[in-house]
Amino acid sequence: MSDSDYVPDYEKCDATALDWASLVITFITVNVTWWLIDIPKTWKFGFRAYINAISWQCLRISLPSVAAVYAFYHHKETHEMAKIYYHGFHPDSEEQRRPMALMQVMRALVVDSLTIVATCMTIYKACHVTTDSIGDPTVSGWNISLWVYPTLPVAIMGFWMLAASYFRIRNPWILLAGGFLALALACVTFTLVLYYLSPLRNGNMWVASLILYIYLALPWSLILPGTPLELLILAMSVMVRAGGVTAGALSSDAYFPFCQLRKKAFGGVYLALGILAALFAIYARFKWDRVRYRLPWQARQPRHAQQTTYEPVQLIAQEDVQKNVSNVQAEQYGQSQYGQHGQYSRNWSNQQQGDIRYT
Repeated sequence: MSDSDYVPDYEKCDATALDWASLVITFITVNVTWWLIDIPKTWKFGFRAYINAISWQCLRISLPSVAAVYAFYHHKETHEMAKIYYHGFHPDSEEQRRPMALMQVMRALVVDSLTIVATCMTIYKACHVTTDSIGDPTVSGWNISLWVYPTLPVAIMGFWMLAASYFRIRNPWILLAGGFLALALACVTFTLVLYYLSPLRNGNMWVASLILYIYLALPWSLILPGTPLELLILAMSVMVRAGGVTAGALSSDAYFPFCQLRKKAFGGVYLALGILAALFAIYARFKWDRVRYRLPWQARQPRHAQQTTYEPVQLIAQEDVQKNVSNVQAEQYGQSQYGQHGQYSRNWSNQQQGDIRYT
C-alpha cells in the first residue's frame, strides 16, 4: 500500500451490518433496559416505586456481585434468590416469598440473552479485527475494552440464580460459590478465545478487558467498605460499562467505524446515561445497605448479635416489631411508676395506639 492510499484509523467508515447490530444491542443492554422495562410501575404503583425499581436495576448492572450477595444472604427459599437479584426487595414479606411469575422469568431471560448475544458479537469482532497499513491491529474504544464483554457477569450471575432456584441445595455459601465458579469458567473460556484467536494478543490488549471483567465480577463494594471507596468503585463501573463506546465516539484518533456517530452528541448522551445509572446505583447501595459481608474464616458473632443484621427486608414487619418494642417499654415504665400505688388495668387497642389506662 502506498502512502497515498493510507487512510488513518479515525477516518475509516467500514462498519458492517454485524457491527451495527452489535452497537445497537450494546446500547440497548447498557443504557436502555434499566430504565425502560419498569416504566409500567409508574402508573400501577407510583413514581416512587419506579425510582426504587430502576435504582435496584442500576445496582444490579453496576455491581452485579453485590446484588448477588444480597440475594444469597437474604433468601429463605431458593426461588427467592432470582427474584431478589432481578427485582430487589419487596416491602410485603408474603409477596417476597412468591416465585417469579412466568412473564418476569421471560423478561429476565430476554434481557440477559441480549447481553450474551452482544458479547459474542464483540468477541467475534475482536477475532476479526482490521489491521492498519503496517499490519498492526487497530485498537480503540471499539475493541480495547471489548464493549460489553466486561459486563458479562450481570447475565451469567442472573442465569445462575434462575437455575439455582430449582436446586435442592439450601446452603447459601455453596450457592454463592457456584455462582462465582460460573463467572470464573466464563472468564477462562473467553480469555482463551481472545488469546488464541484474536490479533489483540500481540499487544496484550485482551488483558485490559480481563481486568475489567474481574473487577465487575467481584463484590469490591462489600469487601472494601467506606463511602469514598463506594463512590470510587461505582465511578469505575461507569468506565467499565460505558467507557469503550464513549471513547470511540469522542476520541478523534480512535478507530470507530461508525462515522455518522462520531459526534459529541452521541458520545455525550451515551456517557451521561452511564453516569445517571451510577448515581441511581449509589442511591440503591446506601438504601439497601443491609449486608455486612464477613469472610468465612473470620470469627462469627454470637447469635443474638446477628439478629439485628438482617430480617429479609420486610419493611412492614420491621415497623410492627418496633411498635411492639415500644409497647413493652411503656408497660415496663408503667409498672415502675404505678405498681406500688394500686392495681391498674391496661386496655390495649390497635386503633388507639396502645394507650394505657389506669384505675
